[in-house]
Amino acid sequence: MLVSPDLNAANIAIELVQRFAADTAYGHTLSGFKRPVADSSRGATVEEIVGNIAMLVLAAR
Repeated sequence: MLVSPDLNAANIAIELVQRFAADTAYGHTLSGFKRPVADSSRGATVEEIVGNIAMLVLAAR
């Protein structure tokens, strides 16, 4: 689990993890909202978007 001070830092951290681990990262969830919210970059793959949706479904339970 990575906790970042803002969205820009989180996007950079996730990109670094993905590149160095040669894997995908799921669950870019934002806090402070009434309901779970996810952030997907414009360059996100379908696999990443589906993973984010799965993490949102789990967080909404």
